Amino acid sequence: LTDMICGLAAERRQTPSTQGKLLPNRALLDPRNAAANTTGRYAAALAASDAWLRSDDPLACLAEDAALGVEAADADAADAAALAALHAVAQRHALPGAAHELLELLRGSFGDAEPRMRTRQFWATLRAGTAGDFAALAHVAVAARDGRRAALERASFAAARREWGAGRVAPTTGAVYSLLLLSDYAFQTGRTAALWDYASQALGAVRRIRLRGHAYPWAGAGAGAGACDVELEHLLACFWCAWARVFAAALRLTRRFGDHDGALPPLPLHNECLDAAVPLPDAVAGAVRFGAAPCRRAAPPPADDAYMAATWRCCLLALPAHNCHVDLLQRRCAPARFLDVLRIWDDRARVWRATWHPAWEPRLAAILRVSRAADLAPPLAAADSWLLVLALMCATLRLRLHRAALALLLGADVLTGDVLLDDIHRHRCHFVCLEAASELQELLAASGRVGVPLDRFGVWVVLVLEQLAAVHTARIVRRSRDGPALSAAADTAAKLDAVRRLAVAMRHLVALRRWTAALCVFTSVVRAVLVEDDARMTLPPGAIPAAHLRRIDASPWPQLHVLTMLIRELEMDPRQFCAFTVPVVYASLVAPAAPVHSASGRMRISSLLS
Repeated sequence: LTDMICGLAAERRQTPSTQGKLLPNRALLDPRNAAANTTGRYAAALAASDAWLRSDDPLACLAEDAALGVEAADADAADAAALAALHAVAQRHALPGAAHELLELLRGSFGDAEPRMRTRQFWATLRAGTAGDFAALAHVAVAARDGRRAALERASFAAARREWGAGRVAPTTGAVYSLLLLSDYAFQTGRTAALWDYASQALGAVRRIRLRGHAYPWAGAGAGAGACDVELEHLLACFWCAWARVFAAALRLTRRFGDHDGALPPLPLHNECLDAAVPLPDAVAGAVRFGAAPCRRAAPPPADDAYMAATWRCCLLALPAHNCHVDLLQRRCAPARFLDVLRIWDDRARVWRATWHPAWEPRLAAILRVSRAADLAPPLAAADSWLLVLALMCATLRLRLHRAALALLLGADVLTGDVLLDDIHRHRCHFVCLEAASELQELLAASGRVGVPLDRFGVWVVLVLEQLAAVHTARIVRRSRDGPALSAAADTAAKLDAVRRLAVAMRHLVALRRWTAALCVFTSVVRAVLVEDDARMTLPPGAIPAAHLRRIDASPWPQLHVLTMLIRELEMDPRQFCAFTVPVVYASLVAPAAPVHSASGRMRISSLLS
């Protein structure tokens, strides 16, 4: 008892009210103690100290204080191990940063309380000293980018590339997740080709992993019928994460992804058990194991148990249609064949969605209803977040494929040999595009109101915003064959609606402005408008009542020009707006094939650029 008291006591208060009372360890109460602050122990220690001072029986608080001290000691020991590992990595690769700085950057980007298994696996292996240099360098590169540490970001990324290229990294789930992290990093920083490269390397690495002596696709590696095999579920989830990332890269780069041939491993079923499992560091760097845990999976599986697998099933269904679209662009497929494949995909997707768990559609409707009712809805559970991701992916794939079909139908006189059938296909694709775009916009709005950050969707959020921007840009620069003929008033109303909806998508892109791919989508909108005649891109006088028309004096375009209206809707300074689009504006001035702007327009744009 004396040893415990001496360990907890740090000072005595020399005041009448506290004379003779021992206080808990005051080091935890120092606001400068970064480790205490980041783990929340500072507040807990402060509360314990107050309880100690108020208590008439100090020994009654002794057990609680001892538990706090043990917890703090464990956390400090884990931090010390992580600092030692980071110090060794920084020394070996000459990183411009101290170990404690790297640890704070990692905590800022990959919180200790992050529920995703890949993050928990990284922290478990880092604190055990078994993360490996490659995983540590990949995570530090991303954290340095988030923390605006450019020199550290460049050095860490270059070192991670050297480490992987040298062949010193064993194929483990930790290495696979680190490669996926680098693919995200490459996508955000404009290395679009590297998105495909790192994702493909991650898929190749996970296929080289052996589980209990079994090679890919790990048939027979399970623990047995009816058992919850968390290690197998972890490996399957790792494989399908890599597979889905390659598919997303194929969508982004319009490449063929032929991995639907041959045997694929099954989709994971025990997501809930995996989410609750505690990763334990293994002897192999970057690998983890799982201790025995009770199975949390009910029979039949609960609705929350299959969201993640359902997103991968959605990608599997869309893969043949995507490959057919790529073949069409490369002139290896007839247009009529693509329309047939699209119809088959529509039918399969409709049947598959009808087989969803009965609770999913009502729950999705409830999420949207709650998000519409309040500007700030209650935060979503993890399973409900996955349901939003699933709905976004379904709508995005539907919109992307039908936009491709619509472009095909608008670019040819007769495709199927039947003019009426072509018209039916054209109007149907036009309707599906508008319907899917409306659904996507509502899902994005709901995600923001229920606290799901856009960057959580990764590559997919740019795919979503790209499709939305393309649909509403086409509505603005409508040509005679883009849809039914409209009266002048209806055409003006349609353009106004398109500008407002486009501004919402562009506002999301501005929020992701540090992602190069997001800026490319932003400037593509301006490029599409700039190549059109200014007269067509300017609404007629009186389209907006003068009382509601806020003047943008610094805009280089007329007040009722589409770009000026976008500036107004985005509430951006024209200089800031042009800062996002300088390459486009510059090209419009100097390119030989660029449209000829009026002298006054060129002078006003040049003034903004200067």
